[in-house]
Amino acid sequence: MNKENKSTLKAIITIPAVIIVIFVALFAYSGIWPPLVVVDSESMQHGDQSSIGTIDTGDIVIIKETNSFEDITTYAEGLSTGHKTYSGYGDVIVYNSEYLNKSIIHRAIIKLEYDELTNSFSAPSLKDINENLWEADGGHSYSNLKDEIVLKNVPYTKDGEIKINLKNILYDMGSSPHSGIVTMGDGNTRVDQNSGISDLVEEKDITGKARGEIPWFGIVNLIANGHGLSSVPQNSKTDFVIALILIIGVPIGLSEIIDYRKKKKD
Repeated sequence: MNKENKSTLKAIITIPAVIIVIFVALFAYSGIWPPLVVVDSESMQHGDQSSIGTIDTGDIVIIKETNSFEDITTYAEGLSTGHKTYSGYGDVIVYNSEYLNKSIIHRAIIKLEYDELTNSFSAPSLKDINENLWEADGGHSYSNLKDEIVLKNVPYTKDGEIKINLKNILYDMGSSPHSGIVTMGDGNTRVDQNSGISDLVEEKDITGKARGEIPWFGIVNLIANGHGLSSVPQNSKTDFVIALILIIGVPIGLSEIIDYRKKKKD
């Protein structure tokens, strides 16, 4: 077997081996399979342009397993602790929506605890937040809530607020009200529980929380599955093409340089 064939065989063996090692490492970190989610909508975007550090259409997001609500920090809790992910307070979670029969990747906004005696909610995390940043039922009580919670000065939303209509949430849950997490896409105007996307998210619904991203390369999956690229930001498409050129072109260029120097020495 000549040197050229040996090199080709080595590449054929090495590339799949590296891919397998990467996926095993991701699974070991994530604790779930698959450990990656491809973002196919613009609901988490912070504007028309994509950026590193936010979740944009065409990104691949790494998911880490969660076992309980204790593993999740909401936006409201993040306001007091300073915990941020993807350019916003709180964790971004992946959960299964029974309404839409699909997985949703949106930010956890606030945990609501249902009280069956008063048919109302409490939101204990509000008590640790500056009162200038929230309002509940027209005041600043965090218990016996039945009307609306408003989170203020939210930088990435269009009107700077997140409004949670508790009346509608109670009505939509009908005869089976329960506690859970309010969720919302950063790029949306309403929380999922007021948009027909989901009722309050329970522990059993949650797949995991988002940790890290591989920008742009989910575009391959979108094309393969016929999603189209209309919702992918233009700069993501450009960056993806540049990344492909570099990934393919740099090794070829280095190989050519090495071969040229070898021939020159000979």
